[in-house]
Amino acid sequence: METLGRFCRAIARKKTIDNKTLKDSQLKRGLNIFDLVGIGVGGSLGIGVYVIITHVVKHQTGPSTVLSVLFSGVAALLSAICYAEFAMRLPRAGGSYLYTYAVLGELCAFTVGWTMVLEHIIGAAAAAKAWSQYLNVLMNGTVDRYFEEQLHWSLGPGASDSPDIVACALVIVALGIVILDVKVSAVISCIFTFINGLVILCLMCVGFFHVRHENWTDPPGFFPYGFTGVVSGAGTLFVAFSGVEVVASSTEDTKEPLKVTVSAIFTTMAVCFATYFGVTCALTLAYPWSKLTDEVALPLAFEARNIDGSKYVIGIGGICGLIASTLGCIFAVPRILYAMSNDKVISKCLGHNPVCKNKSGISCFGVVFGGIVSAAFAMCFCLEVLIEMMAIGTLLSFSMVSLCVLCQRYQPTHIGLYQEYDSMDDSRYMQCTEFVYDLPYSSGSYSTDIPPRLKSRSHQNMCDGTESQPLTSGVQRGMTYQKMDSVVKTTSSGSISSLFQVPNDIPLEPTSRTLRTASIALVVYIVSCLVLALFVKLAGCYVTNVSWWALVVILCCAVSLVTTTILITKQPQNQTRLIYRAPYVPFVPLTSLLLNIFMMTSLSYTVWLRFSLWLLVGLLLYFVHGIHSSAESNVDEQEVVLYAIGEQDEN
Repeated sequence: METLGRFCRAIARKKTIDNKTLKDSQLKRGLNIFDLVGIGVGGSLGIGVYVIITHVVKHQTGPSTVLSVLFSGVAALLSAICYAEFAMRLPRAGGSYLYTYAVLGELCAFTVGWTMVLEHIIGAAAAAKAWSQYLNVLMNGTVDRYFEEQLHWSLGPGASDSPDIVACALVIVALGIVILDVKVSAVISCIFTFINGLVILCLMCVGFFHVRHENWTDPPGFFPYGFTGVVSGAGTLFVAFSGVEVVASSTEDTKEPLKVTVSAIFTTMAVCFATYFGVTCALTLAYPWSKLTDEVALPLAFEARNIDGSKYVIGIGGICGLIASTLGCIFAVPRILYAMSNDKVISKCLGHNPVCKNKSGISCFGVVFGGIVSAAFAMCFCLEVLIEMMAIGTLLSFSMVSLCVLCQRYQPTHIGLYQEYDSMDDSRYMQCTEFVYDLPYSSGSYSTDIPPRLKSRSHQNMCDGTESQPLTSGVQRGMTYQKMDSVVKTTSSGSISSLFQVPNDIPLEPTSRTLRTASIALVVYIVSCLVLALFVKLAGCYVTNVSWWALVVILCCAVSLVTTTILITKQPQNQTRLIYRAPYVPFVPLTSLLLNIFMMTSLSYTVWLRFSLWLLVGLLLYFVHGIHSSAESNVDEQEVVLYAIGEQDEN
């Protein structure tokens, strides 16, 4: 039992965040907001427009892809709101991996980080594969004919008929650019994204001039694959919003992350959604969806409408956009590996190697690892397999960030940076660590002149190493209570409506009891979401036929979701004044989780099987290496030693 307890504590240990961790950086801060938006939009716009949309229209959704874009866009926006909060709490490389590590523990964080690595590696491979196809179309098929004549293999289902040397070469070139310098790769990505944006704008304008409403109304109609097709298409399209993750992972490369990251995240979201929606409408209205080709569908569809030069103009736009997507995905991989290696859950050489690093401070081994694996995927697998595998990583990482926001809001302690003063121009940011010891709440109400968390706890400023001081008026930078008084708001709770006000007998600040209640309700909510989503997927025919037992199951799940939502909302929230605070918590993250779970369950079982194999390899590496060498394991050992010394002194 003791061994099992140690094992459970090891996989649940959380990352220790302090002032020095957030202030110091081994990366070169050279990016501005335009670079961030260029990397974020470029990393997802090219593959989203030229690959994923046409695949979803052809194979999953038909004309109702416009609804899939709306569905995935709303889910991505809700997740982006949660990303923005944590990007301000923890402006470090790693994105959702770092956020999960700080809130949910090491095993969950490793799973998310390993999944993110797969997501961006496959994204680069898919973009390079599609780029090869666009180049082949512009050269009238000579590239494919040459390699099919010279090289031919049979690796089984899901593999290419011949090795895609062109796609492999593009990944290697992108790898070299990313190794060169972060600023160079950002500038190149912005240039190609700008050219791609002009081509897409022309594409939408031309498409709306050739609208035929019959393409939406002719049999089999607007919903050829039904509602399940809309959800499945939304799940595949969701990866097109992965630029949000790229922006969040690049905060440590940014000159002023606290000022520009939130704007960059929402600008990336807005540009991507508007583009995807416009292209989907233009394509499905201008050309019959059933006649789309499996490869290079967009330029060939407009060429079939006898639009002169469309094949070459759209082809050039596709080449530019897919180069930017390849760069964006390759750019993100070493940042994730850098964060994981700093925590020593993977080999140190993949993240920070003082002997072999580029101008940005990133280990060249991490860039090379991501590039080589991506090049191998691009060379071996067909595009359809890569597209299907991309979405699951994005959905999982976005869901975990939403879950982190929920968990952190209902905890008594705070993680990350907060706003110390009201004025952003004269503000100073500090770290409030988790070294806060709770004391039982006394009965009765609290006065509003001192926040309840200050009355109920003894504090120790572990960042400055000073003992807590009595509360006085005025602002004195050296006094812990002074700082806490300036950051904690004395509002009743985090509720957004008078319908959900906290009763008088519940503390205004979270306690261990309210945290336990919120956690249980959250677990029940997630289970209810899974049951509902799986039931709709596996027994959808009974729902459409209005079977009484199917309606009972759905009604029970709906009642459970509503009840747990109200119960979570009734619990008091942590009122620390953040630099950016996600609004309408818990409704925003809970809705995000619901939509993401529906999209994840809509993916095919083959996707889950391939993902499980990748995850199995990662967990094997973690339990062989990461769990023992983790930086947090050293912290745990030091705490045990100090505890033992303290006991000896008492004796």
